[in-house]
Amino acid sequence: MTSTPDSATNHHAQIDLLTKELQSNPSDPATLLLQRSTHHGHLGDTASAQRDIAQASALIQDPHYRTEENVVRVEQAFREITLGPKPPISADGGFEQMTDEQLAEAICDSQAAGAGTAARAKPLEEAVLNRLVDFFHVTGAEAEARAETKGNAKAEAKAATKAKTQAEAQAEAQARAVAACISESIAAMEAGAHGLLARVCVRMECAWRAAMAADEQRAGVLAEIGSGMYAAAAAALAESGAQEAAQAFDFCIDAWVAATKAEAAEGQGAARAVLRLLAANRPLLIHRFATHAAALPRLLAILGSSAGSSAPLGGRRAGGVLVASQIAAAAADPANSALFPGFDAQAKGGSPPALALLQAEAARQLDAWVQSTAQAERARGLLALAALHEAGGGALAGALWAQPEWVGDLWDQAEFDLPPTQLALLRLADASATGAQAPAMKRAGNALVQALARSRAEGAQAAEGAQAAEAAAAVLAKWSGVGLPRQPPGAGAAPQGAAEAPGAAPDADPAALADVHMARIAELTRGGEAAAAGAEPVQRAAEALGFLCLKPPIKDRVARNAPLLGALFRFAQAAADAPALRFAAVMLVRNLVQPRAALTEEQRRMRQLQRLSSGDAPAEDGAQEDAGDSAESAAARCVLVCRAGGCLGLLAAAVQPAARPSEGLRDAVADTFLALAAVPALRGLLVQQGGVRCLLRHLLTADAPKARAAKALPSALLQGRDRRVAFALAKIAISVPPHLAFDDPREIARLLLALLAEESDAQALLMRFEALLGLTNLASAPPGSSHDVRGYLANDLDGISLVELVLLSDHVLVRRAATELVCNLVYDEAVFERFAKGADAHVPGDQFTPGI
Repeated sequence: MTSTPDSATNHHAQIDLLTKELQSNPSDPATLLLQRSTHHGHLGDTASAQRDIAQASALIQDPHYRTEENVVRVEQAFREITLGPKPPISADGGFEQMTDEQLAEAICDSQAAGAGTAARAKPLEEAVLNRLVDFFHVTGAEAEARAETKGNAKAEAKAATKAKTQAEAQAEAQARAVAACISESIAAMEAGAHGLLARVCVRMECAWRAAMAADEQRAGVLAEIGSGMYAAAAAALAESGAQEAAQAFDFCIDAWVAATKAEAAEGQGAARAVLRLLAANRPLLIHRFATHAAALPRLLAILGSSAGSSAPLGGRRAGGVLVASQIAAAAADPANSALFPGFDAQAKGGSPPALALLQAEAARQLDAWVQSTAQAERARGLLALAALHEAGGGALAGALWAQPEWVGDLWDQAEFDLPPTQLALLRLADASATGAQAPAMKRAGNALVQALARSRAEGAQAAEGAQAAEAAAAVLAKWSGVGLPRQPPGAGAAPQGAAEAPGAAPDADPAALADVHMARIAELTRGGEAAAAGAEPVQRAAEALGFLCLKPPIKDRVARNAPLLGALFRFAQAAADAPALRFAAVMLVRNLVQPRAALTEEQRRMRQLQRLSSGDAPAEDGAQEDAGDSAESAAARCVLVCRAGGCLGLLAAAVQPAARPSEGLRDAVADTFLALAAVPALRGLLVQQGGVRCLLRHLLTADAPKARAAKALPSALLQGRDRRVAFALAKIAISVPPHLAFDDPREIARLLLALLAEESDAQALLMRFEALLGLTNLASAPPGSSHDVRGYLANDLDGISLVELVLLSDHVLVRRAATELVCNLVYDEAVFERFAKGADAHVPGDQFTPGI
């Protein structure tokens, strides 16, 4: 657009005015930048206009400036300055002026501006969608051909490879941008547009199957890049109840299978697409997956692949593990078998049809692999079975474990397997060590696993032999807690072919196993540098040591090895890219410091009977174990663990938001802090090394009463972890001066008051007592100081009413602690007046004469 001299002068004046306003720190600079870019555009200064739009696009990434109106303005301004006043994707046919490449480049540029595409605000027309779908499925091949032509013209192999790589990267970026644009348009469609959705799905499927017929590898890469687009369309169809949803789901499953077979595709995007379909319609996805001829075999093949070092293979396996866990959980729910013929939701007993079908197919495929004479196939079956257990999808292999003598057959040829196959079998034993299959696996494989564990000590120099020895030692550690039932009297000899010899092998010495794993950890952490490759063997050893530390004698043995613990804690804290290692180290610490819950007399007698019936330990050994797991022994171990150094730093690092900790890890860290806080000598150390900050900032759930401004009496805590966090803070508040322990004592005031509201049981009584002691310490600050919380506790939170109820407790120590708290609270004027007015009603009159 050209401007007349008068209008140009006006535009320049407006630019100067807007520039001055921008220099005065305006409240909405993004709008002013967009306005100035418009004036630059009218003057033909495209470069300045684009700079203003880019600055506005960067500003709206800040939540303070990001509004829906600003996003739309940036999108519109970018389209107008780049493509002219008519957007390329509109109903007026303006896009027809552009080639396919120009249209794709416009979409890429619009997304690069940070504002997304126009499809977010308004769905694309069907003609535009069809054009973009076709472009997505052919752009990769065209880019590859262009790269080859360019390379041949130069006649330089190195330059040709570089040009081809650049062209492929550009084509992939365009394809991803187009797929995102189509997904956004599908999301913006109205609920009644299932006819358009169905036609778009059919066009996607036809285009992809044509690419599949031409080049399966390229089609697999397209399936990975476009998986989100395919899933968006299929999920939208399923949510609208369209009949075409089943065909769309089948297409998405086919695309997932192809993406996991392509060498250049990781398969994680396709795995997320499957999970999106599962969220959209569980019964439909489970039905289509269970009846799909290639879905489950492909999933098992992914799980049976070696982890490897290549990124595509590792990502593919990680995606497969996630899909397996979710499919197994969904198939076990009878409600998700509703689409199977003859299904009766009211029938009781037996597996749901979906799970039964998946179990039968998994048993057939896995049994064929495991019983194969080809070592590669046998290893694949063992790894797949282990991965199912690791992912929580062991139910899919339920039919296999139920076969008679199958476990014995599993170990029969293990002695003659090659080392990689033996490693796969040990991995299966490790993964199933906490399940119902553990006793049978231990009885059949105990002797061989012990032999493999000794091979390292006997000088096995090969790397595979050393790995097998380490894996076998880890399995034995986990099996140490697995009891085998005694043979009934007169049962006779085991039948021919049964695994009698392995089962008769005595258990490995837990102390010797602990020494093996401690030596391995010391060897691997000697350098102090944490790398992803070196973290895995440390993690396995720490995990095995954690299992062994369920036995009190081993706890004391490990806790006394301060150099080992310090090296492990520092190594795990530095291993930011190894969350499994951090989890194993935290669980080891928890097992070391947490005392066993006190047993009632009846529970103690039942435990003795269980020991006698299983032959696990004599009664006197059980008494020794109870003594070694007492509160006094646990307190001594807490001191030893903290003196080792690095423990508290590891706990804090493990639950940082950047580490994305799981709920199980948060629970373990909360348990550990509570055990450490139970030792008065360690409370100051907890404060000094950031334990209070970690408890308040990273371990409380969303249900915890954290809001300082809320002026309402807190109710009992809903989450068990919140109770443990509040209990730990109460213990710290008892011993450490509030002005040293807490930046603001009001942060924990609501938590401690919530402990007073807990229901009356033995544990709640102790919580209430220690919460009262902690509140008494909080209320001991000098009146009027910055840490004085008397008014906040008693008046703002109305805590005095709760304290008055506790004054009527049946327990004398609780009443005494509540009285001490009231004595500190009456320094507040409002509390004093409340009690003084109540006392006036009981003051005798002037004429009162006391009786004799």
